[in-house]
Amino acid sequence: MESDPTAPAPARRRSRSAFSLAEVTIAIGIVAVGIIALLGLLPHGLQTMKEAADLSSETRIAQQIVADVMLLDWGDETDDLAYLRAFANRNEPFLFDELAIRVDRPADATYVARVEIPAIENGDVVLPGGNAPEPNLRRVVIKIVSVPDPSFDFDAPANQGRFRTYSTVVARMKN
Repeated sequence: MESDPTAPAPARRRSRSAFSLAEVTIAIGIVAVGIIALLGLLPHGLQTMKEAADLSSETRIAQQIVADVMLLDWGDETDDLAYLRAFANRNEPFLFDELAIRVDRPADATYVARVEIPAIENGDVVLPGGNAPEPNLRRVVIKIVSVPDPSFDFDAPANQGRFRTYSTVVARMKN
């Protein structure tokens, strides 16, 4: 039996190796949702990174200032630690750049720091079991703000939440 050349060829099953339009649309939708979710996390991540960098720089600034205070000549009890107090209560604040390096020009500043050393007659540091302030220990309060404005007012009520305060006790290293 001969086959008729004009007869249609037998239906062959072909394997489909392509995706349908519906499958492609769903896949693109899933990828888009994932990318949008990741982009939504980006601002929060950048803010967290900036806060971590600020905290790291401010900690280095506080460590620098505490080291400077420890190496100062405190004088004796008769001058009420005049040199130490002059270091803290100077007219201009301490200025630092973004790497926590002290700078002199306000245009180079990223951080502003103010140092406070309470008066010894206020009973600053009294050791347990003692009844008088310890003359070889001093409390140092350092306030640091991430604002490049040397005239920043740390005492203004509106600025109370804008800076960090570091408080420590330092011991006299020089006699």
